[in-house]
Amino acid sequence: MKSLLFRMMHPRKTQIFCVGTGKSGTHTLAEIWGKQFRTAHEPETEIMLGLYLKWKSGYLDDKAIIDFIIQQDKRLWLEVNSSAVNYLFLELLVTIFPKSKYILTIRNPYTSLDSFFNHQLTRNCSPNWHKLRELRFRPDFYTHPEEEQALKEHSLYTLDGYLSNWNEHNMKVIETIPKERLLIVRTDQIAQNLDNLARFAGLKNGSKLIANCHVFPSEKKLNILDQLNAEYLDYKIKQHCGEIMTIFFPEIKSYHDVF
Repeated sequence: MKSLLFRMMHPRKTQIFCVGTGKSGTHTLAEIWGKQFRTAHEPETEIMLGLYLKWKSGYLDDKAIIDFIIQQDKRLWLEVNSSAVNYLFLELLVTIFPKSKYILTIRNPYTSLDSFFNHQLTRNCSPNWHKLRELRFRPDFYTHPEEEQALKEHSLYTLDGYLSNWNEHNMKVIETIPKERLLIVRTDQIAQNLDNLARFAGLKNGSKLIANCHVFPSEKKLNILDQLNAEYLDYKIKQHCGEIMTIFFPEIKSYHDVF
């Protein structure tokens, strides 16, 4: 734990939680902020996942989670905490830290699906991550229709599971965080929004962030989306994500506008 003396000698210049979905740019944001603020990407993820699962199963109450978050904050004393896991504790964070700010990186559901499929099929995940995916994508509720047999064959979840979670995550952030404490940035426009990101954090401009804007190597492409009917995919995305798409991605009307 950072001592009281350390915290007094190193007061926060800002407190930002990045709360985008996985594969939406939370790692990139951590890199961008790295030399300006005390920053971490997905700090203590396994601990947080374990606590969340126990909390939602009724083994821990709200007070236990709040106490842990407060103690963790004193121990890490971060200025930027960039992690999709922050979303799981969103309402608590907003209340515990009334001066905190939030950045939602939002990625269009077409490339979000493509990236997550690639990630899920090429990376091992821990038992806690697997349990979280089961909660988020609800295989107990959604079953694969005929149009999604390619997903079933690859042991992926259903489009209903992925897309309902995408919509729920982004919509909850938008509806929960007060507008004056929230900055929304499209994943494909992070580099163009460095000045906005800087000002949001209290810096004059984004000139000091540019050198830290790291482009990560492309992940292995498996082209799973190519195995689905494009019109069917368009229908499912409109069904689950239509409202947010209209606001943040008005130029994307179909699969062929993206790929």
